[in-house]
Amino acid sequence: MVTRIVKIGGASITDKAQFEHVNLPNIDFIVDLFKNNYKNLILIHGAGSFGHHQAKKYKLNEGYKNTYNYEECRLGVCDTRRSLGRLQQYLLDAFLGAQIPVVRISPFDFLISDQFELTDENYKQLYQRLDILLSNGYVPLLHGDVLLDKKTHWRILSGDDILLKLAEYYQPRQCIFLTSVPGI
Repeated sequence: MVTRIVKIGGASITDKAQFEHVNLPNIDFIVDLFKNNYKNLILIHGAGSFGHHQAKKYKLNEGYKNTYNYEECRLGVCDTRRSLGRLQQYLLDAFLGAQIPVVRISPFDFLISDQFELTDENYKQLYQRLDILLSNGYVPLLHGDVLLDKKTHWRILSGDDILLKLAEYYQPRQCIFLTSVPGI
């Protein structure tokens, strides 16, 4: 039973004004929040200054268009994912350093969209993996990601969209957003 899904805003763990710059004090602060309270928890993080620059440069949010250089954009998908992985490694190191059993889960490995659309059926494998991890006491750590798409070749899936789908499936007691950006 998932009791909480937490979305860690990318701006709260990076400095968006600087290319691929982490905010280690904020990461440590966030880790401390869960040090003694991580059971039945799913974490999702945003990209902040990681991944966004590459995704924007290659216009990955638009999918592939014939006016773009396919090979260059395909490398852009890889570069974006590499950047996301670097940020996630900082988070993994911090959580594991605090003895919190966090496991990296990449939506890229489980989800394939069709003309930017994802169905519950698309999410089935991801849910199964998360169910097994949670039942064994792990804390899944997901992130916004680039996905493959059957028609447009690729697309961006935001961490907020992931949270919505997981909240529908798990019906958690709480969905929490940790952010450094003022709300409404």
